[in-house]
Amino acid sequence: MSVRREPLRRGALVIAGALVIVGSVACVLALEGGALAADARAEAAAQGALKKIAADYRAKRYAAAGSRLEKALRTCGDDRCAPGTRAALTRDLGTMQFRQGDAAAASRSFDEAIALDPYVAFDDRFDRPDVRAAFDAAKQRAADAAKAASAPPERAEAEPPPPAAPERTEAEPPPATRDEAAAEPPPEALGYEHLWIGVAGAFDMLVFPSGTDLCKLTSLQAPANSFHAYCTTPDGADFPTRRSTDQNDALVAGESGSVKGGLQIGDVRAFVTVDYALSPAWLLGARVGYVANAYPGAAAVADGRAYGRALHAELRVTYLVGQAPLARVGFAPMLFLAGGVSEFDGHLTSNAALNGIAGSQRINIWVTDGPAFVTLGGGLRYAFSLRAAFTAALRVNAALPGNGVMPTAGPELGFQYGF
Repeated sequence: MSVRREPLRRGALVIAGALVIVGSVACVLALEGGALAADARAEAAAQGALKKIAADYRAKRYAAAGSRLEKALRTCGDDRCAPGTRAALTRDLGTMQFRQGDAAAASRSFDEAIALDPYVAFDDRFDRPDVRAAFDAAKQRAADAAKAASAPPERAEAEPPPPAAPERTEAEPPPATRDEAAAEPPPEALGYEHLWIGVAGAFDMLVFPSGTDLCKLTSLQAPANSFHAYCTTPDGADFPTRRSTDQNDALVAGESGSVKGGLQIGDVRAFVTVDYALSPAWLLGARVGYVANAYPGAAAVADGRAYGRALHAELRVTYLVGQAPLARVGFAPMLFLAGGVSEFDGHLTSNAALNGIAGSQRINIWVTDGPAFVTLGGGLRYAFSLRAAFTAALRVNAALPGNGVMPTAGPELGFQYGF
């Protein structure tokens, strides 16, 4: 009986050992399969992030794209995504950092991407000369470092002693290294919008002269006053009428329109603005719009002393002071020079009396000029993003003959959006 039991015991031991081996292998495979599944999910998430940032980039949502890429990099960790995938994520993160104006962070990201995959290429979806130059600079740094590492060391005895470094005072900063100099591209290399469209408004202030009997006309039906003021009724008709001399002859001396003058609000302007950035600091543009509170009569227009159209049209060149202001957020002083055609005038209200008619009637007294003008202005531009900005400026205008040179000045406020 003992002889028969021995084979059975040996068989049981073999079966138990096999079961242990099979269970161990199953556990290892389950663990490895879970890791492979996790790696596949991380890789898929990374590839999805690389696709989605294209829409963020087109909408100028650079910060959102950067956050998406950083999240994908955290998911990838050190070894859950392919090196090429991590290099692509880091490369595109550098592009988004560059577009946000952080060139130093972009340079570090490009360096890291090239270290992960020396053959990584720039993403053609985001190819613009400025950021391409920063990426190429990182490629060149990597190539220079590799070349220096592979070069054979020079013989110590053949190497001349280095020259003594000049003493540097504590006030002097240490010289920038090559990497530090390459981290910041020139201001002109930063990205900025070129086409800016917006709206603006302005009003003019002028010094209105004093005078008496300003509605009185000469025998040639021209204003009899020295600064060529014109009168209209409240509904905009010429006063006195030019159809006959009867109304002019009936004006009562000393009661034919008198004003004390002084500082007065003139025309109010609203216009659409279009500017094209020739550089990060220079813009060339135009303004077209409507002039309110303008002279309504016909006599000054017929005499060539008023424009007679409620139109404002100008060409303008603008200079923004600072280092690449269009590529940065915040305040930037601005100066501009403009010229064009528009209505320039102002008015005060007075009364006029006519012989044979009891009482007096309300009239408006106008000084007019145009249509040509030149403008010099200055103020501040505040960019609260790389695509949107407010402007506030003081403009000084000189309306040209017609009616002599009439100076005016006033504030101008505007909003611009970049494309």
